[in-house]
Amino acid sequence: MKNYAKVLLFTILFFTSNKDYAKTISSNDVQSGTETDTESVIVKEGVQYTINGDLTVNGDFTANGATIIINGSLYVKGTFSCYSVHHTFSYTTNSNVTITGRLITDGDISVEGYSESQKSSITVNNGAIMYTHNDLHIREHGILTLHPNSITITDGNLEHNGTVGFADVYAGEVNADHAIIVVQGKYKIYSSPFGVEDNDVEYINPKNNPEFYAFKGNELSKIGIKTPPGDEDSFNSKYPAGLAGFISHVLPIELVYFHAHEIGYGVRFEWETASELNNDYFTIEFSIDAVEFSELTKIDGAGTTTEPQNYRYTDFSSHTGIIYYRLKQTDYDGNFSYSETVPVIFAEHHEAETEDIKFVVYPNPATDHITISGGEYESISFVSANGAVLGREAAQGSHDITRLPKGLNFVIIHTANGDVSERFIKR
Repeated sequence: MKNYAKVLLFTILFFTSNKDYAKTISSNDVQSGTETDTESVIVKEGVQYTINGDLTVNGDFTANGATIIINGSLYVKGTFSCYSVHHTFSYTTNSNVTITGRLITDGDISVEGYSESQKSSITVNNGAIMYTHNDLHIREHGILTLHPNSITITDGNLEHNGTVGFADVYAGEVNADHAIIVVQGKYKIYSSPFGVEDNDVEYINPKNNPEFYAFKGNELSKIGIKTPPGDEDSFNSKYPAGLAGFISHVLPIELVYFHAHEIGYGVRFEWETASELNNDYFTIEFSIDAVEFSELTKIDGAGTTTEPQNYRYTDFSSHTGIIYYRLKQTDYDGNFSYSETVPVIFAEHHEAETEDIKFVVYPNPATDHITISGGEYESISFVSANGAVLGREAAQGSHDITRLPKGLNFVIIHTANGDVSERFIKR
């Protein structure tokens, strides 16, 4: 199965430089904005470090007996480590990491505690995402807790690396409550003496129904995983777009809007991105049935940026009826994602005689009635933003719109010389 590790479409700026020194956080420090080109980070013992914005770290990020709260997006080019600091048998400071936003790393992610009563933890909250391009290590007395609707993806292996004490195996644990876990490498257990695999210990809690998808020949039954793992076929049956589509959905490019509208002599397309990561190009696609799409044109992307980008394109082709458009984004590795489909309604007989007719629909936005002025017309048709015809009625002083859906609607004005399309908003 292909490695789709590079689909990281979210609000961060990727720099290729690295640093050979570390920024040490020795007091409470709330990261509220977007910071780039940051060296390695070490958060010292007893410190709470809160990341509310988007932070890119060029080196490693280490929680050294600290508390880390990730509300924004943290992108680490090196490894992310969370471990306890032990002073005496009665004094150990644990690290605890809570993710409510996104943690993405190019290197490993690892969590390690000290004893049965002194455990460090990584918690991925409801709807949050943790994604590593390398391995995910749950070391001795480390806890990984995955809440409902959270997503954990590792392009490498999910490994339990523990030790053997006088009588017990000191390993980590994973508690996944209705969460999704995707492992593209292998599920490995190294909790027995001399680093051999332990076949008797169950590490993922099967009582909480995680969606566990492991690829590349994992033998989970061998190591006591009772929850039936998902294979590639079962994953693709649940997520028809496959792993690439799944990750694109999880980490989409931050598209603010995509608009398409008729301008009398063609179609005007406008869209905006809040940020882009490895964005190669956009493709505008069209369809007459909203099922089968064809390419209209390609527009170069901005590569990687956290600055808003605005794009415009005009198609001068002549159309009639309803044409559906969508925007496809493709990154440098060939992975892609789609915008929502936008319908554009064209007059069936858009002849020159109608170009001098300037109809006005008011009020706009409207609540219960609209009035059409600017010329004579025979009848009108209401069409929803999805292209569904909602009704047709004869010309009259005002038109009742109470039955129409709220939001964007179209009115097709039928005249003796052709049809004219106007847009209005129903409150």
